[in-house]
Amino acid sequence: MFSQYAHVIELEDGVSALWNALWLRAVFVQEPVTSYVKTMMANQNPNGTLQPAVEAEVIEALQNEMFLSPEEDTAKVEELRSILTTEPIGIMYLIMSNLCNLACGYCYLKELLNTPQVEKVMSKDMIRSAIALYKSLVAEVDMTPQIVLYGGEPMTNRDGVVYAVELAEAELPGVEFILNTNGTLIDDKMAAFIADHKISVGLSVDGQKEQHDVNRVDKAGRGTFDNVAEAHRKLQ
Repeated sequence: MFSQYAHVIELEDGVSALWNALWLRAVFVQEPVTSYVKTMMANQNPNGTLQPAVEAEVIEALQNEMFLSPEEDTAKVEELRSILTTEPIGIMYLIMSNLCNLACGYCYLKELLNTPQVEKVMSKDMIRSAIALYKSLVAEVDMTPQIVLYGGEPMTNRDGVVYAVELAEAELPGVEFILNTNGTLIDDKMAAFIADHKISVGLSVDGQKEQHDVNRVDKAGRGTFDNVAEAHRKLQ
């Protein structure tokens, strides 16, 4: 039978997508397959026939992706419910700092970054507590632990970044790191640390120099493209 979670979505140029929202699968078809499938959905007739011109590969794709028994659908629902109830956590964001050394024109955290009562950098005590909690959570699931070092600008808490990486490596074998940074505070020593610990880096660049320097500026309003390009060279 046609899976109860499948839908026909008409696109352009006579192409339709058959989308199974439960199994997250798609098959793209044209006539005469589209009309055949619509008839199938309306009548739930598993004995319908396709015109001889339809390729065998298309028939096989439909059978594997869209023609699923109620028992198969039910089994998939139970599988997904089981996954959702375990609430696996594989990624932890550490907000290393609420400070930033830039003043980007479009920043959505300006108010937070300028609020005096907000704690500015993550303390070592907080880092230890966070990693201990994360360790207890990832112990229950079969996935590689990942820690994202985030901000503000995380490099305004450079000592905290180093401490978090070294502690996490000791507590979480195989842990992977991602550092999201504007790059302007990365020097040779930090670039070497990043390389030694195999930290992936998300380096913020807004395009070529003329685009980047419009909004991604320092506190004095100066463009930062050259600083970011230099950080990129150091990281390479």
